[in-house]
Amino acid sequence: MSKFCKLCSAESAHEIVQLREIPYLGHHLRIADDRITQCDSCGEQYYTAEQAKAAVRRRVDARRHAERLMTGEEIRQLRHSFSLSQAQFESVLGIGPKNVVRWENSTAVQSKAVDNVLNM
Repeated sequence: MSKFCKLCSAESAHEIVQLREIPYLGHHLRIADDRITQCDSCGEQYYTAEQAKAAVRRRVDARRHAERLMTGEEIRQLRHSFSLSQAQFESVLGIGPKNVVRWENSTAVQSKAVDNVLNM
């Protein structure tokens, strides 16, 4: 199903799934399912707001994998195993507000030092 292109307004934009490689610390992060909108009329590729949010999460997850850090879901499971709210978990870890929310939602990456503490 075609959508209207945000750039040229033609009704020929559609979502494609592609492999994207992003340079990171001397190697490339591979994102196998990068979803982006492409217009057949003007040839432009762009992220919709929803695609952009998902792309950030995929990049964060790819970085975590490359650095061998816990995933957002693993952090959530750990926190739940102690029956702690996100705010309580932040207090126990001595970190600022909303960090756990960002880690669990894969919008930010915890440091290696924090990850080591979480793994203990």
